[in-house]
Amino acid sequence: MVLERFTTSPRKSATQCARETWVSSTSVRCILKAFKWKLYIPRLLNAINDDNPDRRMQFCEWFQQMVNEDEEFVTKIVWSDEAQFKLNGTMNCHKCVHWAPENLHVHVGKAVNLPGVNIWCGRSARGLIGPFFFEGTVTSEAYLEMLRSSILPAICALNDNSEVFYQQDGAPTHYHRDVWAFLDVNLQGHWIGRRATFEFPPHSPDLTPLYFFLWGTLKDVVYRKKLATLGDHRAEIRAACAAIPINTLTEVAQSTACHCNRCLAANCNHFEHLH
Repeated sequence: MVLERFTTSPRKSATQCARETWVSSTSVRCILKAFKWKLYIPRLLNAINDDNPDRRMQFCEWFQQMVNEDEEFVTKIVWSDEAQFKLNGTMNCHKCVHWAPENLHVHVGKAVNLPGVNIWCGRSARGLIGPFFFEGTVTSEAYLEMLRSSILPAICALNDNSEVFYQQDGAPTHYHRDVWAFLDVNLQGHWIGRRATFEFPPHSPDLTPLYFFLWGTLKDVVYRKKLATLGDHRAEIRAACAAIPINTLTEVAQSTACHCNRCLAANCNHFEHLH
């Protein structure tokens, strides 16, 4: 009877099933364990086009080469990204689960047109940069102004004139001639991105520690509380960023090389669902 309930409704919680079947939640979990049913968390996946694997391979091989030539290379990269935090808590993957005897690789969509805050964060082994918040829509002009007034000064302050490489993805906001010109002048030969000296492959957030560590960590913390205003959201995000210890950031930076290895092992396709 328990398995029938989950076969019909695999997103049901063990507590819900217990109420419906008059079986204790502990017994429900024991039954699921006995039949080797497991709880799987759905993942958001980015589409990969036909030519993306080749470009992902080029980046991963270049990254491996740089690490082989300089063991400290992983500590010199400032990885960056933008994210939006919705006021209603959409979507906390750890609370959206799927019971099944095997991983069905369930994917979920995302809500749009809901109130939220747009933020930029950068992270390296030396520390977290930001968060910096955009006022309104994220445009090329707004991003360039943030680069000038906030991002680059913060990077220089954190790295104290040491060698640094700045990474950004190929989002339209970043792919603007004024943005290129600014980065070429201020970080000549030391930025990674679309059509840069060192190109970052499209549709590849899974290769950056902001995707595989920071955003999930922040959302888990921020969405534990029911926040009433966007101001509360900003304050909670700042507090969550400040609470991340430097040794954790260092460990995550070191793990980026492992992610490149896993990507190559998966023929440069999605690899996060592989074990």
